[in-house]
Amino acid sequence: MKSLAVFLIALTALAQSPDRLKAKVAAMLKADQDNPPTAEGVLFVGGGPVEGWDLRRYFGAYRTANRGISGSRISDATYYADQIIVPFKPSTIVVCLTDDDTIDAFTKFVAKIHQSLPKSLIVVMMDKPGPMNDRLDQIAGQDKLVRPADLLDPVKDYDLVSPMLKLVIQKAETRYWRGFDPVPGQ
Repeated sequence: MKSLAVFLIALTALAQSPDRLKAKVAAMLKADQDNPPTAEGVLFVGGGPVEGWDLRRYFGAYRTANRGISGSRISDATYYADQIIVPFKPSTIVVCLTDDDTIDAFTKFVAKIHQSLPKSLIVVMMDKPGPMNDRLDQIAGQDKLVRPADLLDPVKDYDLVSPMLKLVIQKAETRYWRGFDPVPGQ
């Protein structure tokens, strides 16, 4: 019985290891070689809801990059930040947290971003309203580079969420606005 418990603990640790996403991150980096994201834009980070978001459709006025990886957590984004976030020097990072994420993991992500990208603004939202929103509002109240995007609808309904989030991004990007006109294919 003890060996079964040890096996289950090891299996759980492996399932939560960032290494489980290695192939997806490698594919993302390969795609970047063929079509590199524009620097100093709005970068989206999160799991499945972010991965499936048609950023061109909803946020076409901005330079955007999608760093959504289905099954990932914010701790994974922190782990891979030097590969998938930092090189593009985003002006704004939109982070979508899920119920599987923790405040501790989010604060580690914020620390990593502040260390590597001290001018990047972090817009944080939950994939659905929940008790963690209050804690995120507290963090945002203490950190001028973290802003909550309090959304009333689940992120899975892009038609409802995107216009609300667009207003938050518009305010965030105003400090960087350079008269960007969307480039075909962007």
